Amino acid sequence: MDAGREIAKAKWLIIAGILFLVTGCVSWGEFIYLITGKTAEATITKPPTEVTTRGRFGIATGTKLEVSYSFTEADGTRRTGTDTTDLNWPVPASGKTPVQYTPGADGNSRLSGKVNWIALSIFVVTLLAVGWFTFRLIRQASAEVNDKPKRR
Repeated sequence: MDAGREIAKAKWLIIAGILFLVTGCVSWGEFIYLITGKTAEATITKPPTEVTTRGRFGIATGTKLEVSYSFTEADGTRRTGTDTTDLNWPVPASGKTPVQYTPGADGNSRLSGKVNWIALSIFVVTLLAVGWFTFRLIRQASAEVNDKPKRR
């Protein structure tokens, strides 16, 4: 087989591997919520307020609604938290809203239903790409080894 094609496949495997690691780090929090996350009914502690959100470099990216809430974990631990959501979020008249949280002292919480599907989707695509490129590379290497004459 052509060595250039083999090197090209290896480069694609490396690129897919790097993307796999990056998206794995980005979506790690989503996996934690998926695996250990619990749901609770939270009480909104103060009226939601409009806040300006800032991106990674401090540049204003838009206006969101900040919601402050408190809830009790299943083991009885009282927790508080804040989260941002869209401006058109319907503020419940009852003053209660579902939240998702990870239990424990170092746990996080967020308004229920906020899932980063884009990060999870990209992670799955890169996982499939790494698997595909690894399969192709191993299959090609195996064929090369099996085609060589054996010494006696």
